[in-house]
Amino acid sequence: MTRPEFFSELETLLGLEAGSIQGAEPLSGMAGWDSMAILLFIALVDEKLGEVASPAAVVKCRTVADLANMFPGKINGPTVPTELDDRAASSN
Repeated sequence: MTRPEFFSELETLLGLEAGSIQGAEPLSGMAGWDSMAILLFIALVDEKLGEVASPAAVVKCRTVADLANMFPGKINGPTVPTELDDRAASSN
C-alpha cells in the first residue's frame, strides 16, 4: 500500500474529505479520532495490511505519520518525520 492510499483509507475511516490528510497532522484534535476510531483503525490494518496493531502502540502515536511508520515495508512512499522519531533520537 502506498502512503497516499493509506491516508485515503484513514480519511474514509474518519469521514474526512479526500486529500485532507498529508501525514504530518496531529491525531489529537483530529475530527473523528477517538477510541472507536482506534478500534476501527486496528481492524483496517488487519484487513488491508495483514498486520496486528496493538491498542497501546496506536495510542502512543501522535501524528498520522506515526501510524503509517508502524508498518515498515507495508506502507511505501516518502516518510514524514514524526514526534516519535524525535523522541528516539533525543534519548540516544
